[in-house]
Amino acid sequence: DAAMSVLSESLAFGPLAVAGLAGLGVWLLLNALGHALVALVGRVRLYQRMRLGLQVMHVQAGIAALPDHLLYGYPDISWRAAGIGLAAVGFVALLPVLGFPGALVAVVLERVPYLVRGQLVREGRARLRLRLRDFVDDLREAIAIHGSLGKALDALVAMQGARTDAVALALVRRARSRSAQLSADQVLDGMAADLKSPDMREVAAQVRLALAGGMDLARALDTVAETLSEVIAAEVNVRLQAAPNTYVMPMVLFMFGPLLILMLYPVALRVVALIAGGA
Repeated sequence: DAAMSVLSESLAFGPLAVAGLAGLGVWLLLNALGHALVALVGRVRLYQRMRLGLQVMHVQAGIAALPDHLLYGYPDISWRAAGIGLAAVGFVALLPVLGFPGALVAVVLERVPYLVRGQLVREGRARLRLRLRDFVDDLREAIAIHGSLGKALDALVAMQGARTDAVALALVRRARSRSAQLSADQVLDGMAADLKSPDMREVAAQVRLALAGGMDLARALDTVAETLSEVIAAEVNVRLQAAPNTYVMPMVLFMFGPLLILMLYPVALRVVALIAGGA
């Protein structure tokens, strides 16, 4: 009897021990995967920072042109790969519901990252216009303090420090080329080319006209700053009026879209089953 009781207790304890060991093994596996994922994310971020620093150094040295992701401030990722990956995920998700021919509609998801990038570019252009207005204000104050455009540009370059926004990069890049006997107004023309900005071209044109006609640079820059402020205010009004179409509809789509899919998923499976059974 004692031996049977010990055996029964060991048999009862056995499944609990196996379950405990299995749970411990799963926890250790998940913990290892989590640490590996964190390490991978850290390495990716380190690589992105190193790549960004190298690109900034090349731009400042005049070796490379100003890339669009630095110009407009959106992530430096492969948008084509993101589109292909999103289309593949959509195809796999729709395959059990719609079957092989119907699931091919997921190819339209390949354009979604490009739409997102277009929106980010528009946002970046608005930020660039604000930064240009600040640059014009700083340039006007520097001219009032130092008395000439060249000295004002040198002072602004010294003030940039470690800034990596597009205007600062273009300023440092072009101001350093003044050692090659380029005039100060040509520095502004070069910045306009780097920034791909009609606003910066207007700034350069106004400065060039003021220098050619002997006008006050501060007054010319004041006119440009007022024009930029009016353009920014008009753009803000347009964006506010377009906000329902720009932001509300995507919010509704991404909030209620998954709920609608979850509601229609069983119905779609039933319809597909009935069609398959009838055929």
